[in-house]
Amino acid sequence: DDVALLQTVRDDAVTRFGLAPDRILVAGYSRGGGMAWDLACAQPGFGFAFATHAGGFWLPLPERCAEAIHLLHSHGFTDNTLPPEGSAMTFYGQNYTVGDIFVGLALWRDIMGCPLAATHSSASPDLWVKHWTDCAAGSLRLELLPGGHNRRTDWPEAVLDWAEGLPIGEPRGPAD
Repeated sequence: DDVALLQTVRDDAVTRFGLAPDRILVAGYSRGGGMAWDLACAQPGFGFAFATHAGGFWLPLPERCAEAIHLLHSHGFTDNTLPPEGSAMTFYGQNYTVGDIFVGLALWRDIMGCPLAATHSSASPDLWVKHWTDCAAGSLRLELLPGGHNRRTDWPEAVLDWAEGLPIGEPRGPAD
């Protein structure tokens, strides 16, 4: 049970190091990004925000998540390792299917009560961004980058800048 293990590690770190639970940012890359999506879905209170690159839900997709979250997801448009549109793969003799990122994002938009169209979009040769900030609860930011599975070099800094701009203590709550 990965979620239970991560909760135990988090609780221990909060106790040992005096971390503020409402200031924990969960970030993951590749399969770690998928784990962050799973964690956000099952235990949204684990962190105040979640940031992922090249990782989302694996199939089967959850039917519903516990509550709305703040999510930043970035992905290489030509990622052939974990393509945005999903793919089948085999690890240690087990077959898995990586879900379609856009289907997963639609699930998050539904949970958060976001409109179909993004609140704000921007594009440059290096980054295509869509924001959903007028959701009933939580927020969503999607970044598509040129290239494959490699994340942008300034990703950690960009994630921190995004997270620092979020309202702390804002009730995420289930969307209506």
